[in-house]
Amino acid sequence: MTDGKWKMKPSHDFADWCEAHAYVECKLAHRVVPFNLYPCQRRVADLLEARQWLWILKARRLGLTWLLAAYATWLLTEHENRTILVLNQSKDYAQDFLERMRLILQHLPEDMRPKATRDNKQQMSFDNGGSVRSLACTRRAIRSISADLVIFDEAAYMDLLKDARKAAQPAVEMGGGQVVALSTSSGPSGEFYDIWNQAADGKARYTPVFLDWRQLRRRDDKWYEQEARENLSDPLYMKREYPSSAEEAFESAEGRCFPLFIRSEKFIHARAIEPRWTKYRGIDFGGVDPFVCLWGAEIPGDGPGLTVDPSCTNLIREMLAYSYDSAGVPGAKDNHACDALRYLVSSPPITGHVHIYREFYLPNSAALGYSLGELQDKIDLMTGDEQIRKTFADAARPDMIEQMNRLWPTQRYRHLHGNSISQILQGLNYVNGLIVGTAKNRPPEPPPKRKVIGLPDTIRKRGLY
Repeated sequence: MTDGKWKMKPSHDFADWCEAHAYVECKLAHRVVPFNLYPCQRRVADLLEARQWLWILKARRLGLTWLLAAYATWLLTEHENRTILVLNQSKDYAQDFLERMRLILQHLPEDMRPKATRDNKQQMSFDNGGSVRSLACTRRAIRSISADLVIFDEAAYMDLLKDARKAAQPAVEMGGGQVVALSTSSGPSGEFYDIWNQAADGKARYTPVFLDWRQLRRRDDKWYEQEARENLSDPLYMKREYPSSAEEAFESAEGRCFPLFIRSEKFIHARAIEPRWTKYRGIDFGGVDPFVCLWGAEIPGDGPGLTVDPSCTNLIREMLAYSYDSAGVPGAKDNHACDALRYLVSSPPITGHVHIYREFYLPNSAALGYSLGELQDKIDLMTGDEQIRKTFADAARPDMIEQMNRLWPTQRYRHLHGNSISQILQGLNYVNGLIVGTAKNRPPEPPPKRKVIGLPDTIRKRGLY
């Protein structure tokens, strides 16, 4: 693979080739139709032909998989010796991608079709030296990555995306090739989300492309309202499947444990904490990664509600990402700050409005060599003169609770009936009950500006807060 063969001039520009020669299956018409590109498809087609590395976040049903299938076909038919690898979330999706390419090839003029020398469920090869493989993203598939073009289709749903991307990137770069990732959102965590943010900040090679629900002419406000009415049972359906912004797409993923909590002024804002308010702390020991302490104040006179100070960035991130796994139980990632919140809320229990106003979030506390006593000292330092009514900690570590009791009273979080999963679900119900209360209320008045108290250099320099 050399840059030279990429400089060979094809007989047709990609976008023009699509509209002149490609056919696709139209689900609305239930038939094969000429591939007349939507404006958003043409914009992406130009980026593809310019050999941009793309990280595409999109609304549903914009025909981008068809466009990538056409792009792969164009590379194989208009160039020689092209090698293409497509990775999908499952074997069925992988086979579907090849079926799309076969349909496009079948409808090309005979003199434009290379002769197939191999054609099976995973691979097609041609007499012009070109080949395409479409595979499920498994560890075995990752070991064989070497191609001029690598496509990650529905990338956000691949468990091994990080490993696959790292394997693909050097191999493709050496040959002057191209990497394209395409997906709807699966939430604000994982490799797809991380690379999107890096690309948006100009810190990754990829060009970020966001395509909202308005990309098709037939999708107007009336269409949106009709779709929303048909999916009233899922309050996040439209934001998840047909987002208006990248932020909305990532915050509205399916299966979230706190589905109504969003990044808005209603939930996330600063408040002046009054001395008379009752204050609690919640602690999750986190094993070795991370140790978390949250501070919460119960606001007297308010109805049920949950709000968070903008400085609690890790809690906000986890609340947006914490999701149920494939077995339908809360997952084991993005959960440590959420566990501390659950202890704090369900143990007193708090039935009014709780405002989480401070967090201490320390990854790899054991590896950094901190003892429990040192962690308590830092919590004391951050607490200052505040009066904390009670501190609640992970009941699974009675030894650590006993040790913490030597400095200040610490209790196990409230014991709920049932097994551990049942207790987690009950605790999540407490939290969600408060979130619902906030969702139904008006946004708060703009808070007064408050003085930011600097933290001691010993904490700031070690990145503990």
